Amino acid sequence: MHPKAEPAPPLPDDVIVEHILTRVPAAAAVRFRTVCRAWRAALTSDHFVMAHHRALRAVGQPEIVFFAPRPGAGGSGSTAFYTCKLDLATQPNGSSSPLDKAVASASELVTVGNMDASHLVLSGTKPCRGLTLLFQLHPCVSTYHVCNLSTGEHVSIPAPRTPAERCGSYIHHPCYVLSSTGLGFDPVAGEHKVVTLYEDRERQQRCEVYGLQSGGWRPCAGKVPPHAANGLVGRPPVFLDGCFYWHIDTLGNLYDEYKLWTRTAGPGSPPPSWSLRLCINLASLPQPMRDHLDHGTRMLPLACLVRRQDPARHEAPRGARVRP
Repeated sequence: MHPKAEPAPPLPDDVIVEHILTRVPAAAAVRFRTVCRAWRAALTSDHFVMAHHRALRAVGQPEIVFFAPRPGAGGSGSTAFYTCKLDLATQPNGSSSPLDKAVASASELVTVGNMDASHLVLSGTKPCRGLTLLFQLHPCVSTYHVCNLSTGEHVSIPAPRTPAERCGSYIHHPCYVLSSTGLGFDPVAGEHKVVTLYEDRERQQRCEVYGLQSGGWRPCAGKVPPHAANGLVGRPPVFLDGCFYWHIDTLGNLYDEYKLWTRTAGPGSPPPSWSLRLCINLASLPQPMRDHLDHGTRMLPLACLVRRQDPARHEAPRGARVRP
C-alpha cells in the first residue's frame, strides 16, 4: 500500500491575486470578489487594477469593443457590448483581414440594461481605469453614461445644459457638433471626473466638470478661451497626466487644455512626450479613408501617442501654438 500523500500546501492569497487573477479576463476576475472580504478588498484596489492593465498590455494583442442593440430585446432599451482581439500579423494575399477575423470571433462581453443603443456614441479610444464614457444623443435630453464593461454597472449623468443648436434658413447644425466630453481620474480627489467643453445657446464657450462621487456639474475656474468649442466637431479629448487636451484647430495646431487638479481651462500645447510623426500605409486603409487622405487632410495620431515616463513632471508646458 502506498503511504497517504500529503496534501499540497495552499497558495497564499497574494500569490493568487498578483500572479493568477491579474491574468484572467476582467469579467471573470470581478466574480471572484464574492469569495471573501479580503479578496473583495484586493480585487477592488487601485494596485490590482493597474496590475491587471499591465498584464493585458504585456500580451501585445489589441482588443476592441463594439456595441449593438441586444438581439431579441425588442424595445427594452438593452445594449450588448462585444469584445474581440485583433491579430495584426502580416496577412498573405487573399486571406481574411484582421478586422474580419476579429468580428467573426467576437464574444459578448456584457449586456447593459436601461441603455438604448440608438444614437449611442463611444467617447474616447480607451477606458479610464476600467470605466468607459458613452454619450447618448436625444432631441430633448442628452445623457452621458459612465459604464464598467466588466460588470455592466453604469451611472447616467444628464448633460449640463442643452448644447448649441444653430437653425437657419438653409443650415441646421446638430447639437453634438459644438461639444466634446472626456473621462479622467483625479488622483488628488480620488475620483473619476467627466469634463465637457461646449458652446451654449448664446454661443458662449463653457467648460464644466462632474465628479462621480461629489456629483453635480461645476464650471471650471477662469474664463474659457473664445471660440474654443468651434473646432471640436465632436472629437473627444485626450487625457494625460491629469490634463485634458482638445485639438481644436488642425490648420494652426491650436490646443485647449484643462487641468483636473486646478480646475482651470485655457490655451495649451501638447506634452513634449507626444510624437507627432506616424507612418501610415495608405494601402492598408479602407477605400473611403484613402480617398479622403488623398486630398491632403492632416491627421494628428491621438490614438497612437508615444509617452515617455517622467514622474518628475507634474504639469504640462503652456503655450498657444505648436509649430509642425
